[in-house]
Amino acid sequence: MGAESDPHPLERLILQVLNWTPFKILLEVFGGISVLPLFHQLAFAVFALLVGGYGVYGFYRVYLWIAAGRPASENRFNNPLERISQALLSSLTQERTFRGRPIISLLHSFIMYGFAYYLLVNVIDGLEGYFKFGISSDTALGAAYNFLADLLSFGVLLGVIALILRRFAAPAKKDFNFNERTLLHPAVKAGKIPTDSLMVSSFILFHVGMRILGQGFKLLEEGGDPLQPLTSGVAALLQILGATPETARGGRIFAYWGALGSIIVFLSYFPRTKHIHLFMAPVNYALARTANSGTLPPLELNLEAEEP
Repeated sequence: MGAESDPHPLERLILQVLNWTPFKILLEVFGGISVLPLFHQLAFAVFALLVGGYGVYGFYRVYLWIAAGRPASENRFNNPLERISQALLSSLTQERTFRGRPIISLLHSFIMYGFAYYLLVNVIDGLEGYFKFGISSDTALGAAYNFLADLLSFGVLLGVIALILRRFAAPAKKDFNFNERTLLHPAVKAGKIPTDSLMVSSFILFHVGMRILGQGFKLLEEGGDPLQPLTSGVAALLQILGATPETARGGRIFAYWGALGSIIVFLSYFPRTKHIHLFMAPVNYALARTANSGTLPPLELNLEAEEP
């Protein structure tokens, strides 16, 4: 029997690359089984580019509307660190909203804190769709992340449901009615605000609900987690309904599209809703006037140009 022929140079190069230690590490981290199969990865990427691009265009239009205004007569960009820290403090503590309506503000804070944390949660969940990536509760940092995600998900659902009941089931007359002499936009007169609130509330319930569902399928597939009581309960319910660890992957794919897809769709709607204040409020805090509200801004007058 003759000796085996030497491998082709290209084959040797491929073998050397595959046996290269850094490449093995990359394969271990990113080359495993992700949530999404290849077709879904490509389809979701195209979907995100198209719909997300429309959302970016919407925010660009908002920028154009703001830029069309008269330039400020005061410097709004001085002391950037102080301005940013004050904006973060006002946004995260919700100090201004808690002054007048403590109970309603508490419900709003559940939603605000939940969605602030969901900025991180959505990034982590998005990476799980494309890479062998995930955060378990085996470490202190991972345990804190999963516990807060579970707790704040419940807080968001509680806050949204309570505010829906407040607006539509037991509305307070002074909160949702306008004085007859108040000049209103035609869309407001036509009932746009309740419609907008219903759309935003429905999105939040759907987005957070799909994330909880996906996490429930994940725990069903990989094992329970006592630090995630809400999603562990969902996993137990799914098992009662007939789901198994073998079929959980399909549920995770469905929930991935629902949770991450809905946030991309909502971002394209966001520039067209009154709830854009969730993004704009921190910006307004950062660029606010340093003088008190009773002080008029300085005016630049050209007396020569005013003369007849």
